[in-house]
Amino acid sequence: MPKSITSFDDPTIQALFGHEAAEQEDLDRLRQYYFKGPTYKRMIADMPLRILVGQKGIGKSALLTVARAEDQENGEAVLFLRPEDVEGIGDGEGDFVKLVSEWKRGLSAVIQDLAFQSMGLAIDKSSRAIEVAGQILSLIKDTAKPFLDKQIDRTPIQRSIAERFLQANRVTVYVDDLDRGWEGKRGDIRRLSAFLIAIKDLSARDSGIRFRVAIRSDVFYAVRKSEPDTDKLESSLIWQSWSNHEILLVLVKRILTFFDEPFLEADLKALKQFQLANYLDRVMTKTYLGQGKWRQLPIHRFLMTMVRQRPRDLVKLCSSAARRAEERGGSMMLLTNDFADVLENYSAERIQDALNEHRLELPDIERLLLGMKPNNRTARTSQSYTFKTDALLTKLQNLISQGTFKFATGQFATSRDLADFLYKIDFVIARKTQADGIDRKYFEHSRYLSSTFVDFGYDWEIHPAYRWALQPGSVTQLFEDITPSSD
Repeated sequence: MPKSITSFDDPTIQALFGHEAAEQEDLDRLRQYYFKGPTYKRMIADMPLRILVGQKGIGKSALLTVARAEDQENGEAVLFLRPEDVEGIGDGEGDFVKLVSEWKRGLSAVIQDLAFQSMGLAIDKSSRAIEVAGQILSLIKDTAKPFLDKQIDRTPIQRSIAERFLQANRVTVYVDDLDRGWEGKRGDIRRLSAFLIAIKDLSARDSGIRFRVAIRSDVFYAVRKSEPDTDKLESSLIWQSWSNHEILLVLVKRILTFFDEPFLEADLKALKQFQLANYLDRVMTKTYLGQGKWRQLPIHRFLMTMVRQRPRDLVKLCSSAARRAEERGGSMMLLTNDFADVLENYSAERIQDALNEHRLELPDIERLLLGMKPNNRTARTSQSYTFKTDALLTKLQNLISQGTFKFATGQFATSRDLADFLYKIDFVIARKTQADGIDRKYFEHSRYLSSTFVDFGYDWEIHPAYRWALQPGSVTQLFEDITPSSD
């Protein structure tokens, strides 16, 4: 790694701030800067089933990638299951119990196929051992043994994997992106619900198999509301969320490892945010020289205000500013103008993220999000992006009066439904003014604040990350409106 930055070219930016998609990041680099917080420790616990739930871009894939690599390093038998591996399983409309049974049979076969492929074995289905309920790992071992010496054209890695499976007492199956193409339709909900119940049953009856699964929070929320049987999964759920302190710590670790500077993570964790921010000095200005409430703002508070508590947002914001610094030339430091120049585009990309991620669930989502921009009367007031619950519902009802909104399930949305939806996707976040500042809560922190039946006393605000796209050309007013995050 270089000891100084002479250019913010693309390789340097990626090496410094990381890749926005963990599956495309260099594994050694990812493990170098990855922060193993409480969520990680719970995910790798020796339990049969762990289900990681969180928003897109919050780090689910990164966690699974690091955990899988460490399992392999420790000699564990590991498989990685992708959406295409289970294509066609559970697509029927029949009885739910039969749907679960179909998933169990299908998963058993897919897991065996993946295991044999990883060993470099081409085994015809007719040559496999007879299936015994609750003995998937035993089936893999018994079926593979007669073929291991016969099929000699296998690589050293495949032979090593085969030995690992023969000696293993368990196999861990990692599952990611199974909610790809989610539309929120009844068939989607039933299929994913049946899959989750199936892996619960398989891992419970077979001590030789463990599942580690990642699912988007809005997807699981829909499943949990619609299928009563999923209440049995509660003990296996782990909600992925980040505090601003943890996200800042991740950024600091990336910078320190980039410059090959030694550190102890425990020492970093013990620091306050303003102390952690001192490590940012190697690559960016210490103070954001903004306007209004953002005048002379410490740079870490600027960053923490603009990200949606998702590490990917921080990667995108810093990387965009670095590209602007490269275009500017001169000092290879991220300055106030480098960040300011990319805010409108950064905000538009966050809007586009939301559209891409949730359009299948709510086809008319673009009209909903763009309809949340201030009207002529509120555009110049500090209340243009913050709402009491009644005011938020009134604004949404006005949008409905201009044209109904219909979910992919066929359900027409009420104003309450739209409020719940906006909270689920982190477009609006909950806020309460307290003596020591503003308490902000995201969907992952408190999933039922927008409950139809209970008023928790929170107001709502459109996340700052979206506001530049909703009100382009009003930079001065936005700086006056947005209260930066505190330490």
